Amino acid sequence: MIDIEPLRFAWSRGGPDTLVLGHLQVDRGQTVFLHGPSGCGKSTLLGLLSGVLTPRQGRVSLLGQDWAALKAGQRDA
Repeated sequence: MIDIEPLRFAWSRGGPDTLVLGHLQVDRGQTVFLHGPSGCGKSTLLGLLSGVLTPRQGRVSLLGQDWAALKAGQRDA
């Protein structure tokens, strides 16, 4: 299960938030389709979900493990 608590993300430190997302929970076996125009944040969201990016505010967790609590190498593994 992937659980997202309201996220804020910015590409530059001190810059404006470029992605804001409310609560989302994706359960095992559930399928989600991301659709939107170029530049709306689909790839950024996937980066946050995979742990490649970390949010400025909020939380992304996989099976109860908060990505922000892990070091970059641990998230990669």
